[in-house]
Formats: sequence, structure tokens, C-alpha cells
Amino acid sequence: MALAYNRKRTTKDLHGVFEPKMMIYDAANDVAQKRDLKAGWLNDAVKGFMPNPDSGAKTILDLPALSVSVVSPRYLFALKALASREDRDIDDIKELYRLRKFHSVDEAVDYVAQVFSGRQIEARVGFVLRETLESGGDIAPSLEISDKNRLRKHL
Repeated sequence: MALAYNRKRTTKDLHGVFEPKMMIYDAANDVAQKRDLKAGWLNDAVKGFMPNPDSGAKTILDLPALSVSVVSPRYLFALKALASREDRDIDDIKELYRLRKFHSVDEAVDYVAQVFSGRQIEARVGFVLRETLESGGDIAPSLEISDKNRLRKHL
């Protein structure tokens, strides 16, 4: 999020998918020691949540020995929505909702269900999205609360 979509945002760690894994971890440990960062500041824990590669990912740095790509705002929205950690994902969800230009909360909920099709999505995810986006002030001021059955079909 901080790397590609909100440069004012700070973060204590970076989540990614990288190869060769052990070589990257060794380099990250060197950086951690030199910069007084916590071990694990760079990690691949997000891999377990990614259902498939993001076709909308874009490369933001391409060097002979290093290539850095970021997922699209809509894919990151789905990942953040799935996590729905109220202490750290809410502002990101609002920002990505705006960047993705969803037309309604229903469309956003449907998109999360589409990205994670075949995977059980906790009911709290839909409730967090609805509470966050339907009461989001300038995020989605004119949205109406939709039928709860619509949400249940995805969760």
C-alpha cells in the first residue's frame, strides 16, 4: 500500500512474493541490522492469501538484477477486505475503494467474492466493508443499504 498507492503512509513491514526466497531473506536481514529494523520486516506471509496472480499488476522498478511489481488497487482491495483488520486495514480499504472506482458497496463485495471464489469468506468481511464504506463520509455518501441476502450469497 505504502509503496504504490499512498506515499504519505508509513509501514513497519513489507509483504510480498519474491524469488529466490532465501537470498532475499538474507539481504533483508542485512538491511534490518544496518537500519535497526525488526526481523521479518520483509516477509512473504501474504502468499497464503493470494488466490492467483494479479493480471493487473504493474512493474514499478525494473533493473538487471531486480524487478519490483505491485498488485493492482482492486486486487489489493480484495486482499485488504479479506483481512479486514479493523486496527490497520480500514483506511487502506477506503483509499483503495476510491482508487478502484467501484460504483457501489455491492460491486465491491461482489468483487471480493469473485477474487476469492471457491474460498470461504467470513461474514465479518462483508459487515466490515458495509460499515466502513456505507458510513464512509465522502467515500460513498449516497449508497443505500442493500438486501442482506445479497451479502449472504457470497459469504
